[in-house]
Amino acid sequence: MIYTLHRYIFSDLLKTFLIATFVLAMILGLGLMLGPMRRLGIDPVKVPELFLCTLPMTLVMVLPISALLSATLNYGRLSADNEIAACRASGISILTMIYPALILALIVGVATLLLAFHVVPYFTQHFENILQQDSKALIFRNIEKYGNLNSFSAKMKRVKIAVDHVVPEKDLLINVAGIKLDQNEKVVSHFTAPEMYVKFRKNKAGQSEVVLQTYNTRHADKTMSGSGDVDIVFPMASMWKDDIKFKRLEEMQEIRRDLTLFGPIKTKYLKTIAQMRKEYFFQWVNEKFQSPSHSLDLYHGKDRIRIRATACEMIVPPPIKKVAKSGEVKETEAPITSAVVTFLGGDVIVEQYFPERPDRWSKLYVAKNVTFKINMEKSKPNLISNIQLNNVQFTSGNDDTSSIEKMDLSGYVMPSEVVDPFKLTSLNELLASETVPPLNETSAYFKNKLLSSLKKQCGRLLVGINVELHSRLAFGVSCVVMVLFGAALGIYLPSGPSLSAFGLSFLPAVICMATISTGKHMAGEFNNTQLEDNMLQGLLFMWSGIAVMIIANLKLYGILLKR
Repeated sequence: MIYTLHRYIFSDLLKTFLIATFVLAMILGLGLMLGPMRRLGIDPVKVPELFLCTLPMTLVMVLPISALLSATLNYGRLSADNEIAACRASGISILTMIYPALILALIVGVATLLLAFHVVPYFTQHFENILQQDSKALIFRNIEKYGNLNSFSAKMKRVKIAVDHVVPEKDLLINVAGIKLDQNEKVVSHFTAPEMYVKFRKNKAGQSEVVLQTYNTRHADKTMSGSGDVDIVFPMASMWKDDIKFKRLEEMQEIRRDLTLFGPIKTKYLKTIAQMRKEYFFQWVNEKFQSPSHSLDLYHGKDRIRIRATACEMIVPPPIKKVAKSGEVKETEAPITSAVVTFLGGDVIVEQYFPERPDRWSKLYVAKNVTFKINMEKSKPNLISNIQLNNVQFTSGNDDTSSIEKMDLSGYVMPSEVVDPFKLTSLNELLASETVPPLNETSAYFKNKLLSSLKKQCGRLLVGINVELHSRLAFGVSCVVMVLFGAALGIYLPSGPSLSAFGLSFLPAVICMATISTGKHMAGEFNNTQLEDNMLQGLLFMWSGIAVMIIANLKLYGILLKR
């Protein structure tokens, strides 16, 4: 008899649960798709496939509410039809009749945990892959419709493009006009070109990049104008891939052990190491010039130059000014990318050696000073971008021995003794101190902008992982608590009409969902001096709703058992 009763109640619960899940999933799922469709200009043909990818994400929110609605509605109907009273008169307790609701709650709770920890991350990555495969069509639609690619990369928010005609089959834009904006949204330059080609490639980090190539381009800024070829390169921004909320449990555990496995942290870490390498190179050059030989050798393949000087001083650029929305002007440090080489009481001597005469210089330059410029390229991290000789007063070994205002030497690389020490510098070593040997002193930009930002990002990431793990677990536990409360509430307040049952079922859902979401937000309020305190307060508030529902369950079931 008990088995028959349980099967009867569970079948009704399951029917209502499935219907509610289908309706709510369709409504919320389509609503979730509208944003990307409008923002990215997604082809309507792709919508069904993308909808299936977002369905697991929708189910994480829908399943607990559907189970709660099903329990409240069905147990309310049983109570309204006096079936509960009949069962109790037959000697069947309330707790026995709750078993089907408990089974449904456990199934839904486990399903929610599996979805949150494993299924949602997988389908999120599949969603990203579909967009990547359709990226060319998306880019052409966005350029044609909006004249920009803001949706794909933050870098492109400062570039506006207008075209007369789009030829997707040839990856071609015809009659292109564009402007470049600064950080304050002011025009700094403009360009026009008869043709622009859209190309795709993968960088060494495996990230997808879009290259906009123009030829015979006319460009101008505030100081000069000219013509030539222009390449605009920007990464394809990820909607969800670089968000910790969409990582699998195993991935979060690996990231917790090694933070550089998380894309944004790795990018910031490599940028910090690159700046350290620059500043150490300038420090190393200065030490070489202050040695008894007062010289250093640099190589470009088999070619070699020897520079004789006494000092190398880093050039500190003026601060970057940014205008906030409030109108307040804020100044931030600019990166150090160059240094000037001088000879105390004389001129800098540069000797150039070629492979055929390695023991005797082939060209000799005497300059007032020399400027090193380093703009780190991901593909050539040890390349010295430019060695500029200023006010060259005398040259030997050249046909022209007249004075030259500026002369550039390029292609030379940093020696291994500069590059190698930083290959072994781990993120933990970098976070533990403000300097890493052999670098003795760092710039204000490195300390205040790069290293400080890296530490904040790492702290936020660790807090974010803990908060995300707790929020996913809280969703699963809340399923059990809410369904049991919904069943007891339906018995305690018989709800014949479906509308009243629907309204009653949302009371515990609002309490649990609100506290989980608010607690997650509180833990994410990153006051960098109180990261741990904020996280603890957020986690306590996150679980407070479930604690309240447990107390309410105990109180309500106590009342029902006394009836």
